Amino acid sequence: MVTAFLSIRQVGGPLTAGLYSVLLEDWLKVFPREQIHIIRTDDHFQDQAKSVGDFANFLGLGKFCV
Repeated sequence: MVTAFLSIRQVGGPLTAGLYSVLLEDWLKVFPREQIHIIRTDDHFQDQAKSVGDFANFLGLGKFCV
């Protein structure tokens, strides 16, 4: 698994740009899942106000108007 991770990080570029799960695994080794907020690009552009509001809520900022 570590070898695959290193080779993906070394290659880079458009072919590996969508392989978020590989990089996310490393973040999850350091931070608990409840401290990570994932925003899908499609969801964000479909409803930016909701996306920003959800993120503000995740940060504990309460209601946030855009």
